[in-house]
Amino acid sequence: GCAHNLLGTASVAAAVAANRERIARKLPGTIQLFGTPAEEIGFGKTFMIRDGAFKRTDVVLAWHPDDQNRVANRTRLAVTGANVEFFGRSAHAAASPWLGRSALDALVLFDHALALMREHILPTARIHRAIKEGGAVPNIIPDHAMGEYWLRDASGESVNEMLGRLGKAADGAALATETRAKVTLLFSNRELVVNDTLNALLQKELERVGPPRFDDADQRFAKAMQKELGFEEVGLATTVMPFTQRNGGTASSDIGEVSAVVPLAELNLAARPLGTAGHHWAQTACAAHPLGYKGMAVAAKVLAAGTIDALTDPALIKAAHAEFVTQTKG
Repeated sequence: GCAHNLLGTASVAAAVAANRERIARKLPGTIQLFGTPAEEIGFGKTFMIRDGAFKRTDVVLAWHPDDQNRVANRTRLAVTGANVEFFGRSAHAAASPWLGRSALDALVLFDHALALMREHILPTARIHRAIKEGGAVPNIIPDHAMGEYWLRDASGESVNEMLGRLGKAADGAALATETRAKVTLLFSNRELVVNDTLNALLQKELERVGPPRFDDADQRFAKAMQKELGFEEVGLATTVMPFTQRNGGTASSDIGEVSAVVPLAELNLAARPLGTAGHHWAQTACAAHPLGYKGMAVAAKVLAAGTIDALTDPALIKAAHAEFVTQTKG
């Protein structure tokens, strides 16, 4: 749903190509290739960091499929995920409902409280959820209910403030329904630590390599998809976006945690039609399509070239680290 097959393949291709060049030119240094377990649940890289995966890494270059060709220097949103559970008392819903205390009632009340809270959060914030458990059958009052809630905003500080309010709403719903609430933290990812030294490196190589070269069949496919979705039929991105502040999307990623321990830059390459989003069938349909492969191939070239640039320019590595120390305040 997010074309991670392209993501992983381009990263492997970039590492192999860069390493061949490193050997041919007898360049000093080591190229490391990292894959991420459990990447879509939001915290695979956190365990990699904990276990020392990046301790011998000077800089990280990454990419993600997108609908644009650009260096992604927009700060991704910080995110925290939590399970909110309620524990009540079971009873027969017809014969003796007065004996029960519905955990589902508590969850519904809590969910409504968070819906009302959306009016009173910052414009950059997001709250979303999935109800995971709400009872087994209608004629038994459920003694357990659970929802998974994600809180996002431009800073971890704001997310933590929302998390405190979430806890109060859970306690309030439990009090109102005579149940018990439990909030379990699942994961947290901070906002991206931007490194413009490395961003400029990727931008230079992206402009040199150029955008994916889509043919007429690719553009027809893209426009047909846009028509189906009710979007403007403008096809695929054919240019490289200029380097400006706040290029990129607002999705969260555990890449933010990596950016807090090592200087990092992220590239986006067009691998789906303009206006379409990840986690949608439009992206899935392009993940094994020629247009997706073309975006993937350009990503591999840019990452490989950026890697060789980094290996041949120790001053660039020092500059990236100096910026990193400033951004993270030591």
